[in-house]
Amino acid sequence: MNDKFHKVKFWGTRGSFPSARKDTVIYGGHTSCVEIRTSKNQLIILDMGTGLLDLGNELLKEKNYPTEAHVFVSHYHWDHIFGFLGFTPLFNPNFTFNMYGKKDVMTPKEIMDYIQNPTFWPVDMSMLNAKINLNEIDQTKLYIDDNIKVTFTLH
Repeated sequence: MNDKFHKVKFWGTRGSFPSARKDTVIYGGHTSCVEIRTSKNQLIILDMGTGLLDLGNELLKEKNYPTEAHVFVSHYHWDHIFGFLGFTPLFNPNFTFNMYGKKDVMTPKEIMDYIQNPTFWPVDMSMLNAKINLNEIDQTKLYIDDNIKVTFTLH
């Protein structure tokens, strides 16, 4: 990859429900998930819809995949967080998952714990081997490193 450029890939663009039909197999089947890969192979992810499942599986096939992700969640509707439950890098002890989200009715940690309640899902946080940081953001900018600053609005 040319080290002057970044790469953006849309893994999911549907709203509300994923759709596995013949006409959505190539484009539009998964819910919201966007990968941004920097020129230094840093991984930034926007939303964790069902597109995160394919992103995680493809990531692990790469020879030198990033061992850290910075994930920004726009809001906590199911179609923006459901992919977390099947993101395969979360089982890798050498992977660091940094999630950033605003406080809603619950904090990001409370939300992730809630969706992993055994009533809904058989895997809980204690079964995930990655280092997981669930960060609540209350400002409008975040510095990932000296070269990457993310700015956003809180609504």
